[in-house]
Amino acid sequence: MVTSIISSTKKWISLEAERNSRKKISVFIDMVYNYIIYGVFPQEYYHYGFYKKLRRDKKTYFTTKLYNKRRSQLSDSKYEDVIFLDKYIFSKVFNDLYNRKCMMITKETDKDDIKKFMKSIKKVVYKPLEECEGRGVKSYSIDEFASADDFCQAILEETKDRGSAIIDEWIVQSEDMNKFYPKGVNCIRVYTFLHNGYFEFIDAKVSFGTKSDIVNATLDGNLFATVDVNTGIITSDLTDYTLICHKEHPVTGFKAKGTQLPQWKLILELAKKAAYRVPQVAYVGWDIALTQDGPVLIEGNHCGGCGGNQFCTLSDKTTGSRDKWDVIARI
Repeated sequence: MVTSIISSTKKWISLEAERNSRKKISVFIDMVYNYIIYGVFPQEYYHYGFYKKLRRDKKTYFTTKLYNKRRSQLSDSKYEDVIFLDKYIFSKVFNDLYNRKCMMITKETDKDDIKKFMKSIKKVVYKPLEECEGRGVKSYSIDEFASADDFCQAILEETKDRGSAIIDEWIVQSEDMNKFYPKGVNCIRVYTFLHNGYFEFIDAKVSFGTKSDIVNATLDGNLFATVDVNTGIITSDLTDYTLICHKEHPVTGFKAKGTQLPQWKLILELAKKAAYRVPQVAYVGWDIALTQDGPVLIEGNHCGGCGGNQFCTLSDKTTGSRDKWDVIARI
């Protein structure tokens, strides 16, 4: 854990030093200061462009530290841990919104179990049970293997050192979403707030692949943009996790800003229905895919905070979104 934190901090120090032509020791000192005063973690410092922000503007950001404080005040951690951290349980709680087959893989699983599950399925997404932010997620197509036995063995080998995982039936994306990027399932995230009967759509964003069939805003090579949660219209250009911007998608050439995402009313209906199923959890970012038959739930993120929607490259504004996200402070 400590090693991971140190490695991550070094990464963001290096990126910040390179982006703004600064000395690393200066960046480190400033990151520590801004964490103490404003509660921003190193990656937020980098993503929000804190080096060039005025003090009054820095106070307008809804940081991970504040987000976690609100979660501890408003959400029941037991429901967060059981439902949102265990991907298999999540698939069962939201089965009708998930709308696809899901199988738990453990060290006790054998090839016959997987073959039975794959009887009418050609492709799956493999997700380690206790990982997040896309770590360890892979796709497996049975047609890429010489035999069904080889396919099953690959799944079991992948799980050997992980303990447990799930395999998800591959989502067949709608033609409307294929126009943006056809080789992966483009992901829409809708953020909701629900507490003591008060419900609100907070924000939204959309992620597109560029070279992978696994699409997640935090993965290398994928791009994302902010979305007007009320209309489903993309409100920014595309950016990646290192703050490189694109006016057009580098593979398909579509211009993101101003694009209307399809099925938006249905997307919001699904997100709201999902939120009310677990009213004990106040903040959730719902990852949603679009199929020809309508939207389906990919997963829910109780700790999928607002960071991505406040990247300095997504808006000309110099301020953050605390007024939007700190719901309990304004209702």
